[in-house]
Parts: sequence; structure tokens; C-alpha cells
Amino acid sequence: MKILHICNDFCYSKVHAELYFELDRLGEEQVIYTYPLSPLKVGTNRFDGARTNFVYSDVHKHYHKFFFHKKIHDIVEDVCQRLDMATIDCIHATTLFSDGGVAYALHRKFGIPYVVAVRNTDVNEYMSLAPHTWSLGRKVIKYAQKLVFISPSIYNHFCQRHFFKDIAAKSAEKTVICPNGINTYWLENITSEPTAMSNEILYIGRFDTNKNVLRLIDAFLALKRELPDIHFTIVGERGEQEKEIISKAVLHQDAITYLGPIYDREELRRIMRQSSVFAMTSIYETFGLVYVEALSQGLPILFTKGQGVDGYFSDDIGVAVNPKRTDEIQRGLRELLVNHDKYKGYEKVDFEQFRWSKIAQKYKDIILNTNYELPLPIQKAK
Repeated sequence: MKILHICNDFCYSKVHAELYFELDRLGEEQVIYTYPLSPLKVGTNRFDGARTNFVYSDVHKHYHKFFFHKKIHDIVEDVCQRLDMATIDCIHATTLFSDGGVAYALHRKFGIPYVVAVRNTDVNEYMSLAPHTWSLGRKVIKYAQKLVFISPSIYNHFCQRHFFKDIAAKSAEKTVICPNGINTYWLENITSEPTAMSNEILYIGRFDTNKNVLRLIDAFLALKRELPDIHFTIVGERGEQEKEIISKAVLHQDAITYLGPIYDREELRRIMRQSSVFAMTSIYETFGLVYVEALSQGLPILFTKGQGVDGYFSDDIGVAVNPKRTDEIQRGLRELLVNHDKYKGYEKVDFEQFRWSKIAQKYKDIILNTNYELPLPIQKAK
């Protein structure tokens, strides 16, 4: 069978390439259709696959941000021009609204079954702030073969959205929780040995507003007045808060070390092993693979309540906090530092569940091995 992946974010995240590479290794024939806004992204994350074809389309325009349904229409037309849809057996859409809207339209046109993943942006942006998309979103959900949620927290938020509550309940039987995976490097270098440090806080990630690093810094500085020996190391780059974060690090260079972007995994592992707590209090988070990477290196984590990994592990892997409350972040940091030995849940984590080859097998079963019995919204086209 031949899978068509509709993936708007393919050029901006390695997560999708990891999954599709493993599906290729499993022998699945697939087409990856992506539509980056910038032509500079064309070719990004391409890999050598024996049975994988890549389509980087230039169909996505800046004005599509304001005309959602026009965007869906244009992308569907582009897909039909570029691909022979008679050769496609099933569709995997990586988001509910943007990619899912395209998959639903192709399903209407050709009767091709589809699976749709639900992510942070679907629940916390589209479902909250874009009512003009909600009617289409319900149709995408209704006719999807399966709904794949990256984390329990995303699923819980999905079920709480007023306009989607009833259809969420009706769709429970076709709902699957399937996390993203981590790079094999971390799986080959797992350690359950606690780190030697007891006063070192670490952040790794982007500097956009959603990552909430400025509030994390403020919480750290407030805690330092109480625990003067603590230190904060920051790794990352890019985002609206980058300049201010770097300025604060320079202003408090006795307490904060800014290392810039680091992509070498050996170096990242060394830094993790020299830390005692990993902290990332994003406002919204689909899953947060860096949490799992930190856990694999014996670090308890500070994470966001109701987002990302919250609800996925046992309570003793770390502390969940309200990301909009600096005082609560401060209390969470204090708890992890003062009672560090209490949070050794990383010793119990089955990291094999985050191996991409196993996740790819699960996706293969989800996409290909489920009987498709849902009614078509219109008669199947020839």
C-alpha cells in the first residue's frame, strides 16, 4: 500500500523525518507532501529512502494566514496536479486542521481513507482562537479512520473544548495515544545514575514566547536569593525573546551561563550530566522530547501542568507547575533542588517506548491495518 503524508511542518521539525525514515525501513511506499512558506526550506530534512518520494510545494502563500479555507482549496488542487491520486491507498495528516482539512477534502474527492494526528497547535490555537475553522475540524474528526494524539494531556484538552465535546466522545473508540520518539543516541546512552550536581538548573530549547524562558529566569533569580549557591545554564537560540534572554544572562553572569545553540549530542549529554534539574515551563507543549532526553540522563524535570508529558509518567519524575505563575515555578525549582533524591522516577521509565522503529510499527498498524467502515460524506469519485 502507498501512504501519502500531508505534512506542513516537515521542513521545520526532524520528528516527522524520523518517523517516515523508519516507515521506509519497514518497506512502506510513501509520498511526503510538504508546503514550506519559505523557498529556502525546500529540501530540508530529506533522507535517502528506497521507497519514499518527496514533494516540496510552493503553493503556500503569506495571505493564506488570513484565508484558511482558500489555503485548503489551493493545497488540494496542488496535490491533485502533482500526484496521481489513483496510486494512493491511504493518507496520514500530521495536524487536525491544516493537514487534516486537506486529507478530508481528498477523501471526499477520491474516497481515500485517512488518519489524522492532533497536536498542540490544533487544540491551543485553532480550537481556541479560530472558530471559522471549527465546522471543518468536526468533519475531519468524523470521517477520520483514526485520531492519533501525541500525549494524554493534548487528548484531555481536546475533550474539554466545548464545540468538540460531543464528537470527541463519539470518536473515543478510534482514538490512539502515540508519543513521538527520541533519537537512537539517547537510547544507546541511558543512565540511571543520579548526577553529582545538586544545584545546577538546565534549560535547552528555543527562545520564543511560548517557551516562557524569561519567566523561568525570573523564578530562578527569586529562588537564588533564598538558595545562593544555585546556578542556571541556558542552551538555545532563536525566538522573540532571544535578545532579552541573552541580556539577562549577561547582566547576571555570576549566576547564569548562556552557552548558545548546541546540536552535538555528546556535548549536550555532557552538559546534562553536569546538571541536577532540567526545567522547561512552556505555555503550551505537544509532548516535549527534550524532557525524555533529560530523563534518560538521570535528570528530574520541571514541566508544565496539563501540557506535554504531564500525565504520561509517574509523579516522581518531576514537578508540574502553572507556567504563568512565577512563584509556582520558583516553588517547583526549590522542590526539585531541595528534595532531589525524591524524584528518581527516571529509573522506572521504559525508554524503549520512544524508539522510532517501534513507533513507526505502531503507525503502520494504525494507518494500514484498520478496517475502514466509516461512511463516505459523498459518493466515491471515479
